[in-house]
Amino acid sequence: MHELIFALVGLFAITGASPMPLQESSALAQRDVLQRLPESANSLELTLQPLLDYDSDGCYNTAAIDPSGRTNPGKGATGTPQGQCRDRAQLENSNAYSRKRCNNGYCAVMYEYYFEKDQAVGGSFLGGHRHDWENIVVFSQGSKVVRVAPSCHGKYNNAKNSFPLNDKHPLMVYHKDGAGTHCFRFANDNDIAHPENPFGVFYHSPLVGWDNWPSINLRNTMLNAWKGGVGPKLDDEFGDSLKNAAGNALPGFDPYTDS
Repeated sequence: MHELIFALVGLFAITGASPMPLQESSALAQRDVLQRLPESANSLELTLQPLLDYDSDGCYNTAAIDPSGRTNPGKGATGTPQGQCRDRAQLENSNAYSRKRCNNGYCAVMYEYYFEKDQAVGGSFLGGHRHDWENIVVFSQGSKVVRVAPSCHGKYNNAKNSFPLNDKHPLMVYHKDGAGTHCFRFANDNDIAHPENPFGVFYHSPLVGWDNWPSINLRNTMLNAWKGGVGPKLDDEFGDSLKNAAGNALPGFDPYTDS
């Protein structure tokens, strides 16, 4: 199975993120950016974590919940599609949230990302909504990444078995899906040469793994805030989502069982 690996040394350094003091910008204080959780995930989840860029007509992912248990209120789908959700501080205070499942020689890791809004049309709620969650599922067999399935409006129709990688990190872009709202796609050569985020490199948010939350209560608070509909697929919908992401490409993988 072919893997497209871009060996551009140093260009795709895995960039960490640190909270930016909100007092440095009155605009940010008005925006009420949540503080992220500290990174805590197992080695597999960190090894396979996608590196992201963001087209200029969309939001940055950011923290869904802060250490005190306050969940993100989101942004109304007004103004421009990227309005009030594309500040550097939002990306600096971002998290990604993961859960893994391994059996029969395969491992799957789902990476969930929270966005404060998803808007297709400027100045209108039409084709948009407050809050958005999109995920990327990365499948490995032994030490090899064998499939990557980005979600797009709840489906995995664009999953591939050949994709751009930096080491074992898929290179992905959050983009506007034609005339519709936003989802993930695979990075192309132009994306790789010209990242559009403020750090100038493909970016990874501090990762919080399913078994590594500061507390189960904090994890449940986040999950319950977005139960059903537009929400993370890390709990009740996890198995069904893995099944859809795997398709028929991984013979023997059981999306409902941990080995």
